[in-house]
Order: sequence, then C-alpha cells, then structure tokens
Amino acid sequence: MNCIGFGFSIWLLVTGIGLLKLLGWARFGSIIYACVGIFLTVLETIINTIAMKSDWIIIPDTKRPEFNVSIFVSLVGGLVYPILLLIFMQIAKSKKPFNK
Repeated sequence: MNCIGFGFSIWLLVTGIGLLKLLGWARFGSIIYACVGIFLTVLETIINTIAMKSDWIIIPDTKRPEFNVSIFVSLVGGLVYPILLLIFMQIAKSKKPFNK
C-alpha cells in the first residue's frame, strides 16, 4: 500500500498542477483518482475486516472493539476526499473553465 500511496501522491501533485492551469486532462485525471481511491478504500476495509474475522492477524479479544473502530474511521476518513473531489469535478461551474 505504501507504493500505491506514493504513486497516488505523485498523481495528485501532477493533476493538481494541471487543475491550476485549467487543463482538461487534469480534471479527467482527478475524476479517475476519485473513483480508484473510493474503490481501494472500500477494498482495504473489506480485506481488513476479513483478516480480523478469519484470525489472519492475532488480535486479543480486548482490542477487537478498538480495531473495529479503527477500520470504520479509516473507511470514513479515506472516502471523504475522493467523494468531495468527485462531486466538485462534476459541478457545472467547475466544468465550464475546462471547456475552452
């Protein structure tokens, strides 16, 4: 996941610079990032939940509630930015400058 996260950071940097210059490919790249980010966040949550339920990782019973909370917080936190980005890139006012 670290390599994927690093790749996403580069992707966001490049598309962010493109968005500042109002380049059409940057808007498209941001939408792709948002979709992939949502998918990977949900996938990571599913894998973590399966790992916990299947005892792939050893978690003491006293720590399981904390692990459940951390899974939920990472899901919500990981979805905030991609969902907002997807919404903002679909608003008509944000589309207009890119249609030059």
